[in-house]
Amino acid sequence: MNYYIISISIYALIVLLFYFFSKKKNTFQTQTTWWKNGFSLFAVNFSITTPLVYSGVLHTEGVSGLWLFWCAYAISGFLPFVFAPLWAKLNFVTDNQFLLFRFSGKGAKALHIFRTIYVGWIIVAFLMSFQLLALLKVITYITGWEREIALMIISFVLILIALKNKLGINIELDFFNTVFIIICFVGVLICLMFLPKTEPSQKIIELHPIFPSNKLNLLVLFFVQTWSVNLFDGSGIEAQRFFSTKNKSNVWKVAFLSSALALLFSLVVLLINYLGANKFGSPNLADQEMNVLFYLQNGLPNWFTPIIFIAFLAAFITSFEGLLNWGASFLSIDGYKTYINPKISAKKLTRVSILSMLFIVCTSLLITYFNDNLTILIKVFFSISAGVAPVFVLRWFWFRINAWSQLSAMLSSGIYTLLYQSFVKNMDLEQLILKITTLNQYSIQLITITSLTTVTWVCITFLTKKDDKQTLEDFKNQVLKGYNLKKSISKAITFGCSLILILYLIVKIINNVW
Repeated sequence: MNYYIISISIYALIVLLFYFFSKKKNTFQTQTTWWKNGFSLFAVNFSITTPLVYSGVLHTEGVSGLWLFWCAYAISGFLPFVFAPLWAKLNFVTDNQFLLFRFSGKGAKALHIFRTIYVGWIIVAFLMSFQLLALLKVITYITGWEREIALMIISFVLILIALKNKLGINIELDFFNTVFIIICFVGVLICLMFLPKTEPSQKIIELHPIFPSNKLNLLVLFFVQTWSVNLFDGSGIEAQRFFSTKNKSNVWKVAFLSSALALLFSLVVLLINYLGANKFGSPNLADQEMNVLFYLQNGLPNWFTPIIFIAFLAAFITSFEGLLNWGASFLSIDGYKTYINPKISAKKLTRVSILSMLFIVCTSLLITYFNDNLTILIKVFFSISAGVAPVFVLRWFWFRINAWSQLSAMLSSGIYTLLYQSFVKNMDLEQLILKITTLNQYSIQLITITSLTTVTWVCITFLTKKDDKQTLEDFKNQVLKGYNLKKSISKAITFGCSLILILYLIVKIINNVW
């Protein structure tokens, strides 16, 4: 326990020094280099959940189950090559302000208000609950504390994060945390590689077959989930990092670096689980997502285990503070400043942002309290997003799409998910489809909600008025002038296919070597 106290004290001191010596005063704006933003974007998206979710999937479904996440690499090139250059031409504080620029009329205002609340509060709190649940699993496993006690202690830490959350400090700290996490996990990988095998029996995790035996479910992941859930235009934390890049010509590098780091790190996490399982055997834990913690605790020197715990904590802080800052920017700038007090001073706006953060933190704590499975939570989130992504993509190029199109997509996807969970999930119709098509429940739900959502927003698009000509002309002149869409898409597809090929080859090599 002394090692834990020393490690936590040193890390806490470093974080406090970052806050103390930082000269960043603006809560939601800063300007920094592309590579720091790239590391920051990777750190926020990677999060503490990745090792645990990978562990759960690998132990229950094998490597083929990871295509639930890996299929997103097929379209990962669209962000750096198609959308990042477009965001670079805009100068906003939040990506939500884009809505008032791209759309016109009452629909633009209604969508802006809805997304301010829905994304800034509900979706962000939901995403933060992923991080909370993962940290909770780590703490309860290592300390043996009751879940409620651990959650109570975490809540005090979160309040401190909310009180000192500024984008400029976050990005600087993200860079430090990312380098620290990479060093730690590579160190874990090296330790496990040279660790003697204690279980000579059959492998616990198999890396073959690489693809699921049911190819129909794989096709759903690649051709439904990727374009209907994963293929967003970067409106979110990504856009926040794009706006924060000093040289706008380098914005694409932010997304490129983040994607490359994500691929490399996912392979490191895969190897840690694979080597740990096949050297120690199955720990027979009730929660399969906790297996990776067993391997870390038993496969490392006593002094190294607390450092890995700090790496998990660093991953949590990075993701949590990034999401919290993004959500609070919606509530305080897009909500309070835009509609309640446009003349608010910077000092008062800071107070409003702190209150917004505390409100989001409380909501995420409630969501975490009533959930305990990361994989299920992620699948529900994917379902809520089903069919919405095409609107975010097409709104840049298809000008028949208006604010009501996006609003109807976001609303209908959430409503259809709730209806499906409440009434359809265990009905005879779903069971019949399962038998006829061999699709799993997740694929059926994804196809159903994507189809219904798509039909809904397309109908609403043609039943409502176009945006006014002046709004569309201003948008085209500022954003699309001189832009080569075909060239950008070809780069994106090449990049995505290359990542999938690299991923496949590396997994195959790992399987042959170990």
